[in-house]
Amino acid sequence: MKHSPLIGIMVKRKKDRKKILKLYRQFCGEDLKLQLCSFTPAAVSIRGKTVTGIIETEEGFQETVLPLPGAVYNRCYNKTANIFNTAGALRGTRCFNTITRLNKWVVYTLLKQSGVKRNLPDTFLYDANMIPALLASWKLLYLKPVYGHIGKKVYRLELVDSDILISSHSIAPSIISWENEDIRVKINPLLGNQQFILQKGIRSIQVDNCFFDIRVLVQKNIEGHWAVSVMACRVAYDDFFNTSIYQGIYDAETLLDQVMKRKA
Repeated sequence: MKHSPLIGIMVKRKKDRKKILKLYRQFCGEDLKLQLCSFTPAAVSIRGKTVTGIIETEEGFQETVLPLPGAVYNRCYNKTANIFNTAGALRGTRCFNTITRLNKWVVYTLLKQSGVKRNLPDTFLYDANMIPALLASWKLLYLKPVYGHIGKKVYRLELVDSDILISSHSIAPSIISWENEDIRVKINPLLGNQQFILQKGIRSIQVDNCFFDIRVLVQKNIEGHWAVSVMACRVAYDDFFNTSIYQGIYDAETLLDQVMKRKA
């Protein structure tokens, strides 16, 4: 392994290095003839062109100083590629997943130009003046930060009679905008300085009266082609629309088969 290619896995915190390295080691057979290390951005030495990280040896996992990896897989959660610029020695290294926290509005505009555009819910950059007209048409909409994370600051707005029910995480409203009230008075304090999108609400089917989502992970295979590696469903707790607050994760094929049989 001394002269084997060195692949680096960059993580945000030192305490995550061993756990992440163990996770990836189980997928690296001896036939791959490579060495894995895990490190943080702060562990890169620009002057020495080295990285201090964790590797697995015959004596177990050890911290050591290594030459710069031939390639780096980013496991940090970042909005821009500045994380690589800060660790300037990595500028010439082949890096994967340079940006991992995606902008929902940018993703939407890109998908609108693709073959899946007909499946996308109507989406607009946030403008409080649009809410009354959109609710009159849709009855249900979601207000989401463009940089979302585990459902934080996602709001569900539903028009019931002439009132607007505003919910966070669960269906039960935490705020009500009564008829003839200015919706901006209720919404604007929730947003802070973040940018948001307005998205058409979809009335989805449920499993045992619980909301669920479908998560499909795609990765490039050894031939360089995109392929589905896993499909899973997260089932939320009763009366929660936020599936990041879930009671269980299930194989998508099995769960969907059960749901479709019940609907038949």
